[in-house]
Amino acid sequence: MNTDEIFLVYEHANIVADDIDQQMAQSNNVGSSSRSHDREMQIQREEIVRTMWEDYIKD
Repeated sequence: MNTDEIFLVYEHANIVADDIDQQMAQSNNVGSSSRSHDREMQIQREEIVRTMWEDYIKD
């Protein structure tokens, strides 16, 4: 999911600069965590495909 982080932060008019920095840091951590999860799921999908292929060629 691609989002414009800066747009989302400034969307809330009552946020001060320190809050913006903190939110940006948190959103970067969430993005990193999300990418890590995506990679884990990709590895799991690849393992499923490999297992299915091995089962297919055995028959």
